[in-house]
Amino acid sequence: MSGPRIAGARGIDALPPAMPHDTAPSRMARLSSWLTGGAARTAGSGEDARREAGRRLFAQIGDFLSAHDLSPTEAHFRIARRYVLGEDNRLTRAIDDELARAGRLNPEFVDGLAGQAEAETHRQAERMASMADTLSRRLRDSERVIPRRRTVWIVIRAAPWRD
Repeated sequence: MSGPRIAGARGIDALPPAMPHDTAPSRMARLSSWLTGGAARTAGSGEDARREAGRRLFAQIGDFLSAHDLSPTEAHFRIARRYVLGEDNRLTRAIDDELARAGRLNPEFVDGLAGQAEAETHRQAERMASMADTLSRRLRDSERVIPRRRTVWIVIRAAPWRD
């Protein structure tokens, strides 16, 4: 994938990555800058690049919400962010399919996606809790099977020899 995508009135257009790798200072550039006394400038420019990447991402999310007349709710923002960053393949496919079918998104469709994402999050939490319970039981069982070894350390204090 070339970078984050945004769906607009004309469809899906590729956008440049939120933080292009060619603008981030390389390790060698940071090291040489540090050795020559310019570390503060490099650190500042890295912070500036991160801040600018955040601004671009925020603008892309805002453009997504605006292009589809979606209210700026937490659920809509979360869906827009995941779509723009390409974090969830199923979500991306569902949005792309809806855009191909209808040409734009409506709030009901996005709310449905948000509900599905929340349900998936709960399912994942339940699976993780189940795995943690299983691991805990297996550890307790292994403690019963494997005898505990106790190592006793005897500390001998050297006493001065007396003649």
